Amino acid sequence: MRFNYFIGVFLFPFLVNATIIKDSSSLKSISSNHKFPFYFSAGYKLPVVNSKIINSGHGLSLEFGINPAQYLSKNSLIAFFGGFSFQDKLWATSFNKNFVNDYLLSFNKNDKFSQLDSSIIYTSYNLFSDKSGTSLTIPGCETKSFHNYNMYYGLLIHLPLKIFPYFKIYTGTTRSYFQGNGNLIAMQKDFNIFELRRRLIGTEIFFAKTVFKYFKRKSKIGLGVYFENCNFYNSSLYFYDGAITRNILIKSFATKSFLEKYKNEFVLGFKLNFLFS
Repeated sequence: MRFNYFIGVFLFPFLVNATIIKDSSSLKSISSNHKFPFYFSAGYKLPVVNSKIINSGHGLSLEFGINPAQYLSKNSLIAFFGGFSFQDKLWATSFNKNFVNDYLLSFNKNDKFSQLDSSIIYTSYNLFSDKSGTSLTIPGCETKSFHNYNMYYGLLIHLPLKIFPYFKIYTGTTRSYFQGNGNLIAMQKDFNIFELRRRLIGTEIFFAKTVFKYFKRKSKIGLGVYFENCNFYNSSLYFYDGAITRNILIKSFATKSFLEKYKNEFVLGFKLNFLFS
């Protein structure tokens, strides 16, 4: 997924206000009301019912977006946002053993694959099987196991009504990431990166309470539940070594019965949110 839509999310509010500021009367109105229509949220995800593929998904998430509803009602929130959740390197993670066994048994011999692609596919099985634990390393260093991170975008709605929760719906990708030494596939490389990528659809419901105000802005803390489903049927195996990139569809070498068995990857959990809008 490209990062250009994140850049658009960051710049759009400023472009909108820059256009309005050209009118001197609008400048006075904006400076007095501080109605810059941005939205920011930081959260912590704690999965309770975890994936049948990998026990990852804990950790921090950040979201940035715009809230055009603020021009209509200061207490309304209809925000378009982009989000990113970080790898949970503090948690011990591993692939489910049943999934790993089924993954190997599902391999179809296919002569259309190059030697490089075949090596990536069979090496992925060894990595899925052997790698587990925590990865307390700085960014860019080798990891000891696979860890999930998410990139997503969506819509957040909250209306100024009593007992009306915050409702969020989003889509994007979940990526199980591993970085190893540069000799896993080809020799004399600085690193080898493997990712198991699948499409993500999620929803979240939570209630929040104002904790303080700043320049007529409200900062809130909320607690809720989230539900996510990944479509494994259209998942892919991604590889990168600094020069070569491959993104191999799982269904190009796995059996249909395996894809159907793991088609829906469900995660249910709690999430603590901090909002500023």
